[in-house]
Amino acid sequence: MRLPMRGRGCFVGALVLAAAWFALWPVADAGAQVRARGGLAPAEQKRLTRLVGEANKGDDVAQFQLGMAFVEGRLVRRSDADAVQWLRAAAEQGHTHAAFVLAMLYANGQGVPQDWQASYRWVRTLAERGYRMAQFNLGMMLEAGQGTPVDRKAARMWFERAAQAGSPSAIHHLALLDEADMQQVMANPSARAALVVRAESGDVTAQYRLGHAYLRGLGVGQDEAAARRWILMAAEGGHAGAQYDAAYFFEPRAGQAGDWAMVLAWTERAALQGQPMAAFNLGGMFEFGTGVEKNWIVAGKWYAFAAGVGNANAIKRLNEMADVCSHFPNRGECNGFSMQRVAFSADATSLFRIGLALKDGDGIDRDDLGALFWFRHAAERGHAGAQFELGDSFENALGVSRGVAQAKYWYGRAAEQGDARAAARLKRLTGSREKQA
Repeated sequence: MRLPMRGRGCFVGALVLAAAWFALWPVADAGAQVRARGGLAPAEQKRLTRLVGEANKGDDVAQFQLGMAFVEGRLVRRSDADAVQWLRAAAEQGHTHAAFVLAMLYANGQGVPQDWQASYRWVRTLAERGYRMAQFNLGMMLEAGQGTPVDRKAARMWFERAAQAGSPSAIHHLALLDEADMQQVMANPSARAALVVRAESGDVTAQYRLGHAYLRGLGVGQDEAAARRWILMAAEGGHAGAQYDAAYFFEPRAGQAGDWAMVLAWTERAALQGQPMAAFNLGGMFEFGTGVEKNWIVAGKWYAFAAGVGNANAIKRLNEMADVCSHFPNRGECNGFSMQRVAFSADATSLFRIGLALKDGDGIDRDDLGALFWFRHAAERGHAGAQFELGDSFENALGVSRGVAQAKYWYGRAAEQGDARAAARLKRLTGSREKQA
């Protein structure tokens, strides 16, 4: 059940672009050199004409949508160069999604010569505005020296900001950095000795780091006896990471029965403190009946909680369980299990963060429609962040048709709770409609 989250490269959440051949169909009017895909239905032709017209009038959302149409080959013939033109126009007006995709295109050299400096400038701008995916990617760029000198201290700071916002990719990457740091400490005799002194004085973090290093063989030979001593000491002292590791010592092994009650107890204690892998493992124990009675309703609750504290693999497991039950509803495990039930039993913050991970493609494949499901449940419970994201989804047609009225409604609800971003979006939408009138 100890499944590590896989590593992430730069531009997590970027779209996968597929090339395709399209016939040309000229757009009537709008004053832009745009050619549509062949075989469009009249309604699609009308939509494209309207979209081009609005984009040419300076509507940043229409510019973003038109840019994405060129990126993905929807409505129009795929063209990275045209995508850059429209996305840049929207980004220069402050459109977050356009700026992020534009940064990706600059980094990949799609539609423009590869330009890491330009990519870095856009990513930094978004990171400073608080966009968590840009914060994570800025950390990656600073760590790798892409478009900027290497600055690992600043990189860690941006990873920490993204992790505080619940980014699974940032949380995972920080764990990898911590292990790399431990390896360096343990490989240095004087640094290791200093760590031992702190551990012996009762510092639970030092106890955990020392035990984890011996358990994983980080900078020192593996020593399970030493690992067990320090990890159990830190676990008793309340360290969540140590409590997660402590469960390992009670798992069954060759020739040993193990103690599943202790595995469950330590894993649950760590999970309740927000340790992402512990919460994920609890979900797995109840999903597969490992050491406990199989119960998919309980598994779903723990997977939702795990996703909320930063484990994107838990979202994948929820989706897979739901897929099984949609195809085989009479299976015993599916009795009473549903995504609706999971959503009703989860806290609003977990619902919100699951939605964000799906919307951003953060540690999991992007799924705008799936994100809407989780955002709605959180928004209806009054979560201002989810209300803002719903407004953003309706405004930018992410997983749903563009709906200005719905966007204004959700922005309004978030603004009533003091969300400044929502208030600004609502003011802009109201102002633009008044001008058109």
